Amino acid sequence: MDKRMMFGIFIALWIQFIATVEMSIVMPLAPVIAQAYNVSSANAILLNIGFALFGVLAPLLGYNGDKYGIKKMLLGALSFFVLGSMLVASVNTITGYVLGRSLLGLAFFTILGMSQSYIIQTAPHLKGPLSGLHRIVFALGVFASPWLGQVLVESGSLQLLYNILTITGIITLAMTSFIPEIQDKTTSRSLKDLLHTLNQNVVIGWLVAVFLYALPAIYFFNYLSIYLNDLGWSGSAITTQYTLGALGSVLGGFLIVFITAKFKLSSLLKLFVWLPAIVLALFITQDVGYYPVLGLSFGLFFDATWGMVFPYASTLVPHYAATFLTLISLVMAFTNVVTTLSGSWVYQMGGFSLMIWLCVIGGLLGALIQFIIIKQKSA
Repeated sequence: MDKRMMFGIFIALWIQFIATVEMSIVMPLAPVIAQAYNVSSANAILLNIGFALFGVLAPLLGYNGDKYGIKKMLLGALSFFVLGSMLVASVNTITGYVLGRSLLGLAFFTILGMSQSYIIQTAPHLKGPLSGLHRIVFALGVFASPWLGQVLVESGSLQLLYNILTITGIITLAMTSFIPEIQDKTTSRSLKDLLHTLNQNVVIGWLVAVFLYALPAIYFFNYLSIYLNDLGWSGSAITTQYTLGALGSVLGGFLIVFITAKFKLSSLLKLFVWLPAIVLALFITQDVGYYPVLGLSFGLFFDATWGMVFPYASTLVPHYAATFLTLISLVMAFTNVVTTLSGSWVYQMGGFSLMIWLCVIGGLLGALIQFIIIKQKSA
């Protein structure tokens, strides 16, 4: 691998890092955001509906990435990231926040699929370890964001935080213009062919599993801070809980790097898909004193599994890898829309325990579907 390719991989990972920081920084800050815009903590989650809603547009950029080049679409996604950050920073109203985070949602869900596709296509023989590295970077973004957000908000304001993200995005945009393009010019692609390719039971089943598997993104991660706040936990204690979960995610990334170099991705995934739901079930049965350890464990298994879901999915639709990975991002965004809209009602009806049960049942069903698909493809 030459230096230009290594530089391209580094930039793709850096793009994912800053997008992840912005995405996850709002989770533990729900009470702060609620106070800033004068809404209840439970309804503060609804302010982020645009983030998930605009994310469903990510496959449009993914398809164009397959057809015209992934670098071009990464530049487009970064442009949306900068514009969204500028809106949140400069328009101090609920409207500005919602519109800004809507553009940031389109950027995040596009980057989530496109950055994976970029590094996989750059070095396909290192698919497993590079996916683990991608997950480490993702987890580091989650790990850094609670403390970073808390410090910046306490020392300044939410607008200061987004001003910094705007400047970082502009610098990254300039750096991305120098990375090599990734484009397969030997295979012709058309929308008709794409739709035919995606209209397969394996593809549809995988996307259904992704929907079920992504339920914790809102039901667990967003409402955990609200639940702990209701229990009387301090802001620093809540931040510590999220940080431990993020540390587990980092360890999950390292785990992928090492084990995918020694074992087949399909064999590992058949085991790991069951583990996150099992750990989540313990949140219901155990005392809150065990939450730090459970958070660390869930972060490890949840992110280790997601770190294998994306590279394996790229083998299901090899000629439209970028499109399919951003389609997975679309389903994740759609899941976020559904759970964001229903979250406040579910929380009021059955509390955090009901949300956990829904995540556990969804996780087990999703794991079953993925297990069957992997077993069929391996036969």
